[in-house]
Amino acid sequence: MANVIVGDQVIPLVVDTGTERTWVATSSFRCVDTSGEPSSTCNFGHRFVPSKSKTLRQPIKEEFIMSYESGEFMKGEAFIEEISLGRQRVGHEMRPAFTIRQTIGIPEHGYWEGDSISAGALGLAFPRIPDRWSIVQTLFEHPDMDPVFSIALDRPSTTAGPSAAGVLAFGGIPNVNLRTDSWVRTPIIAPLPHAPEILAIGIDGFDITPPVGSSHTPKSEEAIQFISRRLIMAVDSGTSLIQAPPDIVEHIASLFDPPAWLDTDQNLWFMKCNAIAPTVSIKIRGKLFNISPEDLVTPRPALEENLCSLAIEPSISMYDWVLGEAWLRNVVVVFDYTSNRKSGGSGNNDAYGVLHIAAR
Repeated sequence: MANVIVGDQVIPLVVDTGTERTWVATSSFRCVDTSGEPSSTCNFGHRFVPSKSKTLRQPIKEEFIMSYESGEFMKGEAFIEEISLGRQRVGHEMRPAFTIRQTIGIPEHGYWEGDSISAGALGLAFPRIPDRWSIVQTLFEHPDMDPVFSIALDRPSTTAGPSAAGVLAFGGIPNVNLRTDSWVRTPIIAPLPHAPEILAIGIDGFDITPPVGSSHTPKSEEAIQFISRRLIMAVDSGTSLIQAPPDIVEHIASLFDPPAWLDTDQNLWFMKCNAIAPTVSIKIRGKLFNISPEDLVTPRPALEENLCSLAIEPSISMYDWVLGEAWLRNVVVVFDYTSNRKSGGSGNNDAYGVLHIAAR
């Protein structure tokens, strides 16, 4: 989550590295359900009021359409508006660090399952080819801006406000606690054929260990630890869950004590919230990045008391394997496009950029 100044209005936006497009919901936005029928609420927070903006330009000749894997969608028009990011001290005042004029989407209607805090999305995917929708591209065109941005997500809170959801830093690394001995560097791979804007990396696999003392702990020492095969996974802060091959997800679910069960209608594994969880890590360049027990499961009080679901969702298609928020809340990720700027997107192994990752 990030507080973004849209025009002169502060709007909390979800930070989404899975798309280049930024959009804001307005006070006149119409909520609909998955079939397009009117719905009572989308659970937006404070929304943008176009009539109060002095810098909003008339719609350009382009329709704005966004669709998400979850089934959520937005439809409206494209506008040009001033976007201000970051903070810096000038004299005795705090002012925005950067202000740019940017193409954004202002949807007229859509289906959205919000968090009651945010009212849109800040698209931070880096385009493979020039794209006027890209805020990152616009920022990195400035000669004084290092082509780097970093994300350190926290667990959001409706009481603490958007600032509790983490830190977003442009041109450097956020000032957060991290394990300095855990840094790894891994190249961003070539664009995925179905979604060229998605950033993806190679991982060594999932490292999975049963809970100590569990009835599911194998007697053989060799069988205690399970390390999956090498995978290519997208890194997407706009996806709440981790999505992985079904056999890996099933293995993790089976190691809860008592074991989790699969709801085929929702494609989710459920367990009692007080079940003992296995240790699950993502292995990258030989180093383990743990998923904390509180991020491994999601409470579902609206369904049943003491009911949780696994924050790792099975997906058959390799193009849908994602390291989402559930993993990102445990690391600091630096998106480094220095080599992309130098090479023009071709040549060496780092031509598409590099991810630097550290555990928190």
